[in-house]
Amino acid sequence: MNENNKIDLDNLILDSNNLKNAIQALDTLVFDHFSSLKITVKDLNALSGLTSAFCTLSERNNKNIEVLENDRY
Repeated sequence: MNENNKIDLDNLILDSNNLKNAIQALDTLVFDHFSSLKITVKDLNALSGLTSAFCTLSERNNKNIEVLENDRY
């Protein structure tokens, strides 16, 4: 593996923690803002932002795990 493809395990753990925190934020958002019928555009934008963050974080995390796994073998 060359230096450009090296995966730092600390960054992988940080990405995993960021995903966990985003899921907790989603839980809070849904409980606080989507448990009533008074859903605003701001609430929907927040939900959209969180789902975008999930996609970005999970894609990066998956790619890094694949590189890490391929380098082990």
